[in-house]
Amino acid sequence: MSRISFKNLIGILEIDFEDNRINRIRILPITSSLSKKMNSSATLTPIIQKIQDYFQGKKVDFQNIPLLFHGVTPPPIADLSGQSDEVGSVSGGMKGGGVTPLQKEILERVRKIPYGMTKSYGEIAKEFGNRNLARAVGQACKANPFPILVPCHRVIQKGGGLGGYSQGLEIKKKLLEMERGK
Repeated sequence: MSRISFKNLIGILEIDFEDNRINRIRILPITSSLSKKMNSSATLTPIIQKIQDYFQGKKVDFQNIPLLFHGVTPPPIADLSGQSDEVGSVSGGMKGGGVTPLQKEILERVRKIPYGMTKSYGEIAKEFGNRNLARAVGQACKANPFPILVPCHRVIQKGGGLGGYSQGLEIKKKLLEMERGK
């Protein structure tokens, strides 16, 4: 595993990599010490640059950055006949903060919210055909192991209020203001 950290407007972003995919991101207080870059590869350099560009106020699309969700076993690859009898399931050994299969689906949906835009918890729940999933959307955002890249800061309350944010409301407010050019 590799780790890199750097200062930005919200604190220190600490990023863990495994198999050239992001394993976990943590936002630490500015008083924390910086980790050194270890075992970096050419694959990771453009990813780090995108994240640094984002914090410089540039509009960046993170959807193609490979993420390593732990706790969710991906569906098996079908054999040559196209048949598969297994379904993705939760597995042990969660590293970057495990998520359930439903939370992963919700986070993948949140990941598609464009830069500078917001959606309410209820709007995302409605995309699943069930407005009653709004609390599940909030719980998925709380479990999000990839803040910034899976932009849960763009998920707000129905009336326009900030709602919650696992990294703190002050950080959520700063990120939304930065994306709106304020």
